[in-house]
Amino acid sequence: MPETLEPIEDPRRELEAIRSLMERAREYRHPPVPAALIAAVAAIAGGVATDRALAAGAPDLRALAALWAGVFAVAFVAVVVFTSRAARREGKAFWSPLAKDVIHALWPSLVAAAALTAALARAGRLELVAPVWLLAYGVGGVAAGTFASPIVRRLGVAFLAAGLADLALALPPGLVLAGTFGGLHLVYAAVLAVRPGER
Repeated sequence: MPETLEPIEDPRRELEAIRSLMERAREYRHPPVPAALIAAVAAIAGGVATDRALAAGAPDLRALAALWAGVFAVAFVAVVVFTSRAARREGKAFWSPLAKDVIHALWPSLVAAAALTAALARAGRLELVAPVWLLAYGVGGVAAGTFASPIVRRLGVAFLAAGLADLALALPPGLVLAGTFGGLHLVYAAVLAVRPGER
């Protein structure tokens, strides 16, 4: 009795599946919801404290620098801890060549923001620090979005837009930082909580 031949799969479907797998392999996972929430709360606290310090007049620049170094440290640790946990659950390496690509996409904007902050502080132009941070973070987010899911790029674009708006409107710096680094990360966390598969 002749053998029954298996039906040949649609090669186009197989190519689509292969392409999808390759794209996923080159896509860095975005920071999980808990990391975004912790970063948001830290930024809101930092923004409120900054607003009070500026309202009191003649703020201590070293104290403000220490405050925001603390905010950055809390956010950074949260991202590392929760992203590494998620990677372990999925059986993936946290520090991969792709993770290095993301870091290389981010660090130039962070260095530029730090250098410009120091220059603006020396010049007494503290009102420009917030828009510089927003623009730098937005540039970093768009650059990192090359390797991450589109929600990271959208977050970067939102920060760019906020930075441009702040330059035009000259809003209170502390409240701007609380509303953007705090508020936009809350929105980001909410979107991922409602739609965990958001891409």
